Amino acid sequence: MPGKLSKLRYFLLEKRYFAPRTPVEFIDPTPGDIRRYRTQVIAAGVVVVLLYLGLKAYVAPRWHAMSVCEQLPWDRAMLIVALLSPLLFPLLELPRTLRRLRAGQSPGPGERIVRRTRVVRGRSLRISASMVLAASLVCIAISLWGLYRLKATPVFLSVAACGEASKD
Repeated sequence: MPGKLSKLRYFLLEKRYFAPRTPVEFIDPTPGDIRRYRTQVIAAGVVVVLLYLGLKAYVAPRWHAMSVCEQLPWDRAMLIVALLSPLLFPLLELPRTLRRLRAGQSPGPGERIVRRTRVVRGRSLRISASMVLAASLVCIAISLWGLYRLKATPVFLSVAACGEASKD
């Protein structure tokens, strides 16, 4: 019995299980990164507010005055934008993810950060990168499927067909 206990103790106290881990590595942001990030967030907010106000001032008053056939181009545009918007995720995340995989660390070298960030390597990096790749593939598949199915929607009738359908 003492022999088994000592083997168990040796197994549990072995270097790979309870040895002190390598020191955790952190990357600190630079003031320029933080300033650039704030500027981009403010610029994006201004663009969104201007788009909202422009659409509210131009489209909303005219929308109810339009006939159904005149609304079709706007409906088409909204559907296409809604189906293409999931492509933004892969467009923005795939290059960063591939760069991280090549470098073997996250955040990648030279990547901009806005707060103190722990460097991740190894299996957790590969798992998070594979999850981003899978989510990107799902986004691409949703967009392609939706664009393929657009032809079957009544919104994509021609305006002449719309006029004939509204007479019935």
